Amino acid sequence: MAGAGSSELGLRTTVAITFTRLFLIPPMGMSVVLMADKFGFLPPGNKMFKFVLLLQHSMPSSILAGKTSWLLFPFVKHDVLKEVRAELTRQRGNQQ
Repeated sequence: MAGAGSSELGLRTTVAITFTRLFLIPPMGMSVVLMADKFGFLPPGNKMFKFVLLLQHSMPSSILAGKTSWLLFPFVKHDVLKEVRAELTRQRGNQQ
């Protein structure tokens, strides 16, 4: 069902969101972190803190990574993914 209230996204919308999250937001976020470091807003000498902030902006979210992999590998049947999830759930149940 298409139209207002539809839960489906069009291809253009999906591509625009993916492009923005993967190519526009990371450089913007990294520049904010680097400017904050340059102006002294970050703790001096704490390289791990700076690394985590930079990593946060350079990595896609897990939801976006899943959607991107689904777009890149549409030949993988969703039934296979359901079987893998079920098997992992069974293994976790056996470990407990």
